[in-house]
Amino acid sequence: MSDLSDRNCYRLQLTDDQGWCITSDRGTSGWLDEFASILRLERSSPETGLPFLYVHQGNNAKLQPSRDVVEATPNTRRDSTADWRPLHLHSLVVWSNAAHRDIICQIARESTCKGRILSMWNCLLPIYMRAIDAGGIPMHAALIEKNNTGALLVAPGGTGKSTSCRRLPSPWKTLCDDETLLIPNGSGRYFAHPFPTWSNHILDREPKTWQVEHCVEIEAVFFLRQADDDGIERLGRGESAVLINQSADQVCRRVLRAMDASERKSRRESIFASAANLAVSVPAFSLNISLNGRFWELIEDIIFNHKKRDNSR
Repeated sequence: MSDLSDRNCYRLQLTDDQGWCITSDRGTSGWLDEFASILRLERSSPETGLPFLYVHQGNNAKLQPSRDVVEATPNTRRDSTADWRPLHLHSLVVWSNAAHRDIICQIARESTCKGRILSMWNCLLPIYMRAIDAGGIPMHAALIEKNNTGALLVAPGGTGKSTSCRRLPSPWKTLCDDETLLIPNGSGRYFAHPFPTWSNHILDREPKTWQVEHCVEIEAVFFLRQADDDGIERLGRGESAVLINQSADQVCRRVLRAMDASERKSRRESIFASAANLAVSVPAFSLNISLNGRFWELIEDIIFNHKKRDNSR
């Protein structure tokens, strides 16, 4: 059995007591240290009460993980190497077993920065999928915060999220501008975690780090549209659910297209159910943004003034 005491390990703690121990073999410790630094994770002692995400370099042609790899995942080390299912992604194979919580990520031996960063990006997908199982949802969205109150800015890539975030005046903060993971707390409230803009690292364009363990409660979701004048319109729950689902698909399609048809259908149904639940719990708006307007004042009116009016009833 593998000794956990000298294992390179980081803990990823999400809201609602969702957490992971992320660890690796010695040959992949440099990869893990870089991954953890981008996510601003702290080193931790291995905790067998949490699911493990174990990263190692290996031969993608293997039909099952080897016994020493399986034994490196402490929640499964008494089991054989059978019944592990592979999911082949770019630069990465994700191994899962329906009987266990642990995940094995088998990364390719990449000689390029792009391949290494893509393997890190894809390594988050099983974490996203597990969050979906608990009612959460990842979205292609910017996460902004003011006075500990959060909002999402949603738009396809290249249509204004990052530019809009740069226009926000203090004390607004942009926590991320690409991927956000939302997790429900069981009482109809949703908390959002910021995740990296991986393209910045792939293109070596202002590479940053993101404090992914930080979370903020979401008061509203805003779907951005470029327009001549600023304006805002409340969306119905049905339209909101469809748009949230589309945003989630932009994040999840990398893993969905690697699944077989039956699993893909089941996953899409789960994602849409999460989108519908979010649409019921959090109001959504269509937000027109002009080139020189003050769109953030419309956001503030929604998430602060409306909240005050609701609390006074």
